[in-house]
Amino acid sequence: METAFSPISVSALYDCYERAKTLTLAEFIQAVELLESYVFRRSVCDLQTRSLGQIFASLANRIQQQNPLTSLQVALYRQSKKRRFPNDNDFRDALATRHVYDMRNCFYLLDRLENFSKERIDTSSFTIEHIMPQNEDLRPEWRAMLGNDWKQIQETWLHRLGNVTLTGYNQTYSDRPFDVKKTIEGGFNESPLRLNKFIREQATWTDKEIQDRGIQLANKALSVWPPLTVDIQAVKEAELRERIAQAEQYKVDDLSMDLVARKLFNAVRPQLQALGGDVVELCTAASVTYRVYDFFVEVIPRRHRLTLLINLTFDDCHDPSGKGRNATEAAFIINATESGGVLYTIKDDADIPAAINIARQAYENIAE
Repeated sequence: METAFSPISVSALYDCYERAKTLTLAEFIQAVELLESYVFRRSVCDLQTRSLGQIFASLANRIQQQNPLTSLQVALYRQSKKRRFPNDNDFRDALATRHVYDMRNCFYLLDRLENFSKERIDTSSFTIEHIMPQNEDLRPEWRAMLGNDWKQIQETWLHRLGNVTLTGYNQTYSDRPFDVKKTIEGGFNESPLRLNKFIREQATWTDKEIQDRGIQLANKALSVWPPLTVDIQAVKEAELRERIAQAEQYKVDDLSMDLVARKLFNAVRPQLQALGGDVVELCTAASVTYRVYDFFVEVIPRRHRLTLLINLTFDDCHDPSGKGRNATEAAFIINATESGGVLYTIKDDADIPAAINIARQAYENIAE
C-alpha cells in the first residue's frame, strides 16, 4: 500500500524504540500498524487525505518520549472531526457498500485480508477477479441465476468487496458461468486462498451471496486494520495539560473586575479551591474556571456581581435557595468559555453559601 506516513512521525516513534528505549518492539509495531489503519480507514471512508502530511507532522510533535504509544493514541483520539480516526461502524459499512475495485489500493485490501495469518500465500503474481463478470452482455447462465433484475444487480454489486477476489487464473475464468468457474481446472473449488473459501461453498452467486461475503470480509477487516483504543483518563490529562499551558498567559489578579465583584471573588475563590486537593484554577481573558479534569464551575465577573456557570444538570441540582437557573434556557452566556447546567448569581455575601453548595455538588459529581 502507498501510505502517506510522514517520515517525521515514524522517525519519532523509532527514536523512542531505538535510542530512548521507551518503546518496546511490540509497541513500535503496534504504533506503526495504528498509523497504517488510520490512513487506510480514512481512504476507505472517502475522508480527505490531502493534508495527511500536516497531520502526521502534528502527531509527531505530540508524541511524548516517556510515553510514546499512549501519547500517539491520545493525539489520534483528539483529532478534529475532519481528521478523525474512522470507527468500526463507519469502516465496516464503507467496505461492505462502496465500489472497492475502483480504489487504487484494492489489491492491497484483498492481499491483506488473505494473508492476515501466519500461513501466508505469495499473491504477487495474482490479479483481481470479478466473480460475477464485468461483461455488460452477461451470458444466459448468469442472467438466469440473477433473475429478471440481472442488469441492476450487476451494476450495483459488480465492484463491491463481496464480488472481488484474487486469482492466478483470471484469463481462464473470464466471464464463464459460476459453476464452471468453480469446477474447471484451477477453479475456485481448487483454490487454496482463504478469500475463496466462501465462494467454494456456494451453489449460486447472486446479490445475496455477494452481500453475505462482503459483510463477512468487512467484519474480518476490523481485525486486520484495528480500531483506535485509548485510555480516556490519559485523554483528560492531556486536555488538562493543554488548558494549563493556554492559561499561563492570563493572571487572576489582572482579570478586570469592579470593587464589588473583586470582593465577592476573593471570598468565593478560597472556598472553591478548598473543595479538593485536585482542584485546578485556570484563568481566561474574562473568567476563571475550576476543574479537576472536567470543569465544575466557571466564575464570570459582572458589574457588581458574579455569575457562576456550574457543570451540573439542573434537574439533579439540590438548591434550597431556589436561586439557581437552568443554563440551557439561556441562548448565550456572555464571556463563558464552558457550557453547564446551572447558572447562579452572587450579588452579596449572603448568596455565597448556596453557590458553594451547588459547586460542591458539581465537584463531587465529576471527581467520582
